[in-house]
Amino acid sequence: MVNHHKMINAAIATLATCAMLLPVVGSANANESSNTAVLGAGYTATKISHPNAGLGEDDGIVNVLNGESIDDLTQGLPERGQNYSWASAGYGDWMYVGTCYSAMGSTLKYMANTMGAKYASIKAALDVAFNGELFLDNGENHSLLLKINVKTGEVKIIVNAIGGEHAVNGYRAAVEFHDKLYFAAAAKGQPYLLEVDPSSGDATEIVYRSAAMTTGLKKGYTAGIRGLTVVNNQLIASMITDNGAAIVASSNPSAGQDSFATIATQDKGLYNYPACAVTDNVFGGCVWDMVGFKGNLYVTVVTGKGKNTKQSFALLRGTQDESTGKWTFKPLVGDPADGAKYEWGLRSESFRRSQHGGIQGPPVHRRLQRSDERFGEGHADGFLRSVQGSGEPGQPVAYGR
Repeated sequence: MVNHHKMINAAIATLATCAMLLPVVGSANANESSNTAVLGAGYTATKISHPNAGLGEDDGIVNVLNGESIDDLTQGLPERGQNYSWASAGYGDWMYVGTCYSAMGSTLKYMANTMGAKYASIKAALDVAFNGELFLDNGENHSLLLKINVKTGEVKIIVNAIGGEHAVNGYRAAVEFHDKLYFAAAAKGQPYLLEVDPSSGDATEIVYRSAAMTTGLKKGYTAGIRGLTVVNNQLIASMITDNGAAIVASSNPSAGQDSFATIATQDKGLYNYPACAVTDNVFGGCVWDMVGFKGNLYVTVVTGKGKNTKQSFALLRGTQDESTGKWTFKPLVGDPADGAKYEWGLRSESFRRSQHGGIQGPPVHRRLQRSDERFGEGHADGFLRSVQGSGEPGQPVAYGR
């Protein structure tokens, strides 16, 4: 039996999501004849994909012919599902891009799963609402790894859509290390790191692959690996396993799987904070991002677990012992019982400041700012300082996602 209440909620949520795709009027001055927008401060933006197509016509980074993505833009038709860069890194005149095919469709599949609805039903409702003009896939996945020449607009596909054990839902993160590029492939059940060598004709190699998940899949763990950075001359990547999140590192990733060491796991180093299941917050955001600063590794984590649990982010700092190479992690934002100075999403600090007449009103922005006098020279922990808002007096500052 169809649950009409769920379908109504799903339709409302999807329409709200789609509304975010609408352009903001007046944000730039567009020249329709040249497909160029004047952004101000001396900058302009020019559409280089299908430059001869008019505004509002079908577009995509590449073309599609007989159901296959192609980089010969004189053949086939613009592939509308190739419109979302999920990860990118520059090298010379080329921008290397990992796409998320049909990004809206992917999001709606997660939403349908969470709401207990069917993607096909939501798609049918949106086809009616948008008169068939909103592109949504029919279940296919053509996520690509490609490169775009930023001067000429030329496009070359490096890794076409693939099936089997190496099939990916998209490439979620990218970074350069030792003159090579590394992309995190969100392969269902077994994500991996793909190395691209621009100096060798863009040769590719899988250099690390997490163990295939079994129980993790039953728990609904997602494979969208986001954390990827370089610290202390090491490539560091977040991963997902049957037991939850993990972080691995290698000083020579070209040497392959055995060159990587696990430096943190869900319960050892990450304090069992990461929420990894699709029914968790942000569809299982898990390790959300990682960045290095003065030899330390800073890790942001999505923590809300379960459909009805709303809990904001945590922030961990990893420090490597120079003599042993061992990493230790300390929560800066999280559970005070674990030694965190600030509660989830900086909640306690925002309340304390508002109650003591400090920063008031909803902030117009937040700034990452060092505060060496409070946390000591050499740490980025001081970014937790807030910025004056511009709202009505007496309102607490809202932190978090």
